[in-house]
Amino acid sequence: MSTVWTDAAGDPAQINALTDSGVQVVTVSPSGATTTHSAAADATTRPTAALHAGGGTSE
Repeated sequence: MSTVWTDAAGDPAQINALTDSGVQVVTVSPSGATTTHSAAADATTRPTAALHAGGGTSE
């Protein structure tokens, strides 16, 4: 699986396009918290107009 890392200002439409293509996207907030977005993620963790900052890590 391919993974793209971006900051929390990443464009939600581009993140969705990447995850829809099977690419995992990890966003990093200014505090260093990460959120992993993937096609398998449910709708509540997919980026919308405002990206979600999480405390998780990627593998």
